[in-house]
Amino acid sequence: MGIGTRLRFRRRERRDSVTGRRWTQLTSGSGYTYPLYFFGPTVGRDQRTLVFYRFENGQVQNWKLDLEGDEAVQLTDAHTPNCLWRFWDEPEPAHGVRELMSALSPATDELFYFDSNRLRAVHLHTLADRLVYELPDDRVPCGLPGVSPDGRWMALTHIDRVWWESMTAKGCPPRHEARKVHLDVIDLAAGIARPLVVMNSWLTHANFHDNRRILFCHPASESAILMTDLRGGSYIHLRVQNSDGWEVSHYLSTARGILYETVSPGDFGVIGMCDPDTYGCREFRTNYPISHCGHDAEGKLWFGHAYRMQPKVESFIAYLPTLHADELNPFVPLTEGINCYGRSQRSHLHPVLMANRKNILFTGPDDSTRTNHMYLLDVSDLSDVETAFLGH
Repeated sequence: MGIGTRLRFRRRERRDSVTGRRWTQLTSGSGYTYPLYFFGPTVGRDQRTLVFYRFENGQVQNWKLDLEGDEAVQLTDAHTPNCLWRFWDEPEPAHGVRELMSALSPATDELFYFDSNRLRAVHLHTLADRLVYELPDDRVPCGLPGVSPDGRWMALTHIDRVWWESMTAKGCPPRHEARKVHLDVIDLAAGIARPLVVMNSWLTHANFHDNRRILFCHPASESAILMTDLRGGSYIHLRVQNSDGWEVSHYLSTARGILYETVSPGDFGVIGMCDPDTYGCREFRTNYPISHCGHDAEGKLWFGHAYRMQPKVESFIAYLPTLHADELNPFVPLTEGINCYGRSQRSHLHPVLMANRKNILFTGPDDSTRTNHMYLLDVSDLSDVETAFLGH
């Protein structure tokens, strides 16, 4: 199969066994399908073109799905060997695009992806494909990139090839052993890159907060939110770990600030928001630990991938109708317990609120094929979180 190959998926609907909410299964089959990484956009400007990865038979490529129809179209035909970003052992080596390293421009409808060291762009609708930039042979992309809201820039991290390939063959690389890792910014029109930050740490994510500020992580010492800008040469560490050792895990840019959750301190969770102008943070305890905070671009609906340890370990999607700084805030479950297949990034729920604010897009299990696929969860009745903190 190559660029332009078409597939049709028959949608399926069911009611959640606990909450009664409607699940709409968008894709199916023997392969895994999952959206672009939830830090950035995965839907085009028309709000009906969903971009996703499809992994099958050791190959991963980017595809698009018409949300108002049922047809999917293959966007890429890359041949990167051993392209998976391994956190655990995978069942087989793969080729295709570098997994988790594709980024959609919110301004131009171009999807940027890596075929080996070549950064390419394919247009979602015309399928026109172009070479944008090529990393030197002794370097390799090593983290999740992001495109600026105006579509002019890409933030990219890369690392020494010999070290990276020797480490990833063993699983998740030790980030504290990395040396001279670059966070670069690429002019997407000119195809020119320049370094902003160089660190002795594997930098795993880079995304724009706005058209000039870039968020990235993780330093060697801890999980964290770091911020630089297009000038480069310096960075700020937002929300350092507290005296009890609670560190930021995932963070998301929103119109109201940087939403994040901490690594769980035990049988409860912590969710917070950081102001990128003042660096001030407000945090709230939740009655369940949080694996991933959910992505609402407006920052008004606070939800996420929560989990429970008893009576058995299972994940679920839940939201917070109210927030109080001096209380343990209860999550309202939106789904039954969910346990996806596999252990890699393609098994994470990564919940994202769609632009119409009626559905949450997430990755969930398909028991008929023992693979994971994309779902929409009906949340059209939910209201934004109530808290004085967001009343600015």
